[in-house]
Amino acid sequence: MTSLILWAYTIGAAAMFILCDSLAANWGKTKDLKSLIIVFLLGPIAYVVFGLLNQTKSLAISSGMVNILLIAGNVLVGVLIFREILSPREWLGLGFGVVALILMSSK
Repeated sequence: MTSLILWAYTIGAAAMFILCDSLAANWGKTKDLKSLIIVFLLGPIAYVVFGLLNQTKSLAISSGMVNILLIAGNVLVGVLIFREILSPREWLGLGFGVVALILMSSK
């Protein structure tokens, strides 16, 4: 059960950070005040979830896991939404990140 909680906190924190990053970038480009308000409301919740994750793993491991998911999530947003093309080397790097995430989450 601890592994399930670990993954829930990791994915939840990373998803909220990705959403906050995207909304902040949207605000920067469009000056849409709704985006900024959502960032102000969601940002503290993202850090609380990250704090809960830190209670289950060390800070080095938990921050590494969230940061790898942030990178992978942002890359997937670029590929799926903005139709960016990745080179084989970039896909390989993303694969290494996923392997690192799996290794970091194991005991």
